[in-house]
Amino acid sequence: MKTGGQLVVDALVANGVKRIACVPGESYLAVLDALYDTDIDVVVCRQEGGRCNDGRCLGGGSAASPASAW
Repeated sequence: MKTGGQLVVDALVANGVKRIACVPGESYLAVLDALYDTDIDVVVCRQEGGRCNDGRCLGGGSAASPASAW
């Protein structure tokens, strides 16, 4: 049986996300654990403002190259 975190990561993979920017925290440890077994690059940021900017830059601003800010 899959965890909620694995289902979220499966959706990211299915939508072609190659990298994400995040501020790690306890609220979504299951997602971080599930990301470990994928090819998605995780960029760790120190605060939310940087995370949002990184998420926009990593995606290239194009729907053809999606990125996620978590």
